[in-house]
Amino acid sequence: MPPSKSLLLEIGSRDFICRSCISSLRRTALPRRWEIRRASQTAQATQAAAPPRSKPQPVDDAERLRTLKALGLLKEQDKDVTVNYFDQGKDGKLRRLRGEEEFADVLNGGDFEQDLKAMEESFGHATKFFDSVKVQDEEEGIDKPRRKPGVRESEVDTEADLMDDILDEDEEYSSALPSISNKEVRPKLKPTIAELNQRLQAAARRLASGKKIREQTVRDVWSSYSRARRELAHTWHSVPTAVWDLLWNLLAVDKPFNTNRMHHILILSRDLGAAGYKLDDGQQLLAIEAMFLDGRAKEAIESHRKSVTTLGAKPETFLEYWQLGLRMYCLTADLERAERVLNKLLDSPYPTDPRVMLAFIRVLAAKTPGTDEKAYKAYRRLRELLGDSMVIEDYDEIITYFLVANRTEQALWIFVEMMTRGSIVLRKRDKLPPSVANPFFFGKWIKRLVLSGDTNGAYNVLVLMKQKGISPRPMQINPLIGSLLRTGTADNVARAEDIAWAMINHRIQFVKRREREYSDPVEYIRFHLVGDGWAKANLETFSLLAENYRERGIHVKMEELWEAFRGAALAPDAFLLNQLLMSYLQAGQGTNVARMCRNLTTEYKIEPDPWTFMTLWQALPINRQHRVRESELPGELVKSRQLFAEMVAYAPAFQEEGMSIDLAKKILHTFRLIGDKIGMLVAYRAIRQVFKLKNAEPMVLEMVYGAMDIEKSARTHKGRQRLTLSAHRIEHYLSHRLQELIKVGEVPAADDLPPQVKTEEMSNFLELHLESEIANIPDVEELFKQAAQAMGVYHP
Repeated sequence: MPPSKSLLLEIGSRDFICRSCISSLRRTALPRRWEIRRASQTAQATQAAAPPRSKPQPVDDAERLRTLKALGLLKEQDKDVTVNYFDQGKDGKLRRLRGEEEFADVLNGGDFEQDLKAMEESFGHATKFFDSVKVQDEEEGIDKPRRKPGVRESEVDTEADLMDDILDEDEEYSSALPSISNKEVRPKLKPTIAELNQRLQAAARRLASGKKIREQTVRDVWSSYSRARRELAHTWHSVPTAVWDLLWNLLAVDKPFNTNRMHHILILSRDLGAAGYKLDDGQQLLAIEAMFLDGRAKEAIESHRKSVTTLGAKPETFLEYWQLGLRMYCLTADLERAERVLNKLLDSPYPTDPRVMLAFIRVLAAKTPGTDEKAYKAYRRLRELLGDSMVIEDYDEIITYFLVANRTEQALWIFVEMMTRGSIVLRKRDKLPPSVANPFFFGKWIKRLVLSGDTNGAYNVLVLMKQKGISPRPMQINPLIGSLLRTGTADNVARAEDIAWAMINHRIQFVKRREREYSDPVEYIRFHLVGDGWAKANLETFSLLAENYRERGIHVKMEELWEAFRGAALAPDAFLLNQLLMSYLQAGQGTNVARMCRNLTTEYKIEPDPWTFMTLWQALPINRQHRVRESELPGELVKSRQLFAEMVAYAPAFQEEGMSIDLAKKILHTFRLIGDKIGMLVAYRAIRQVFKLKNAEPMVLEMVYGAMDIEKSARTHKGRQRLTLSAHRIEHYLSHRLQELIKVGEVPAADDLPPQVKTEEMSNFLELHLESEIANIPDVEELFKQAAQAMGVYHP
């Protein structure tokens, strides 16, 4: 068994002498071993006949001596007994001491002292822990567990027995640390009450020390209280007032992490009522609010009304009481009572923030017949009360109320007043002034709503703009189209497509009119939003739809969009070209990608970018198909080298950021799959020197190992062996280079290469590896020149 607490405390003491030594020193000195006489045969027979005892009983020394003397087993000892003292050193040898004085010195110091120091060091942490526990127990007034009468200390063997002894007794706690009595608790639930007490006292100490309440503290206390409250319901009188106060302070703490705060308050207020505990004013208000949020609106409102003469009349709770009533009446759409409460708040002598009207304006602005004018008047009243202190956030909130309720006209009035500081009032005007009736003013509003994430409100403003006869600009509508498409919801995507295709149709009609062809392009009219008044689609409009169709994998719509694009008489850019090529690739039509790319780049004079070449490399049969016939590999080799030569021709497109590691991997793995080791070396050197690849380290292991998916390949035993061998080769090279660079003084002595040097050395290692792969090929130099010439990096 582990050492007891008392033993560890004694070991930590400087003057420690173990109990066995003390007891032996108190006994009468016995003669030396060779002077002890054997017990008589009678004594041996008596001992043999004696029944065995299960456990030896401790007997007092004096009583034991009297018993031995009465039985005749204790003989008088010679008074002049010589006692020799010995000391055993660390080497195991015995050393005879000169006398009692030297024995006392050895006992109090010397090796014993050194051993004691070692023991103190080894048990230091445990000693400190038990010291703190002892001090804590003394502060809390917790007595140590007392043994029951007739029960020996050795019989208390397990922690469970010790816990039962503690729980069976009436524990005394300090008044400073609240706790619940467990006298009337069923035995099997006493550990639950003990756990709750422990956590409550830990929280109380934390609060007393001025520390903040932690999330874990609230969780632990609620967990323990939830398990204990069913048992406590039978004995609410055993819960003292201090415990209720502490529970409320913990579970009702208003912190972001306390997400279940109102649920805690509801449960706790019920228990407090059942226990006959009277809630204070603030607790009553929180209990009513928690009841309302729990779905018991009628009961909460009734409790609120009953408290009108108490909570509603006290200066301390007047504002909180009536503000709570206003919120509840607004949420239940009881406009009559809500207005009365609002007037009572605004007319009261107590300082009231006029922003309490926001909840009332919100319920008025909702789609309730006959309240739109009343909602606007309430806004005007709030504006008068706030005056110059009304900020843009207040306007935005009110405008949102009207936009959500599809009251866009009233929202426009408020937006104009916000933008013009109240100098223009549209309420009684039939026509908009020129400063408002223009696409730039509405465009600012749409942009503001899109940036705030209110796509529905922005769409409503666009519809109002059309109703007012104001034609928007593409630069104002395209952000809304992109925002609607990014939401991914069916309604927003349908709205975005309606707007975009209406703009596309307007563009095609414009082109036809310009060409004096008045035939109506019916094949492009997809939705009801057609006709004049819409902005003409531009390249960004087509690009937004193309990207969305490509991401959703709708190749049919992509083809229709491309056909419409040709009729719009616009010049595509690389982005639209890439979306079209990737759509064809995703649709399983990769054979058309290269031909289409060459035709479009030639027809529209488009310069492909890195994404274009990524699509072209992915479209090669060696990367699209699971297997390529061996007879087709020479043709694939030619195609790969030709594609690389085309990419070299557009190398300036890579100069700004350099080639990405993904494209570099795709190119090298393409040559690896074809088996063109020479072409792979040429490509890698060109990638480093011509296309300015900054860091080849992420692909070194893949190329040395010879697979794109290392994790998948290394699932087999053989694959793991190859992976280990490849990694060892790289590590060996780096360690060798580190030593060489340290010798020449290029890097300081260290365990690893500096990051930049390591990146360069990894790239060099890959090049050396690729060179070693072609070292044994006959006429390798001539073949290398031919490959470099075919790939566009060598011109003889």
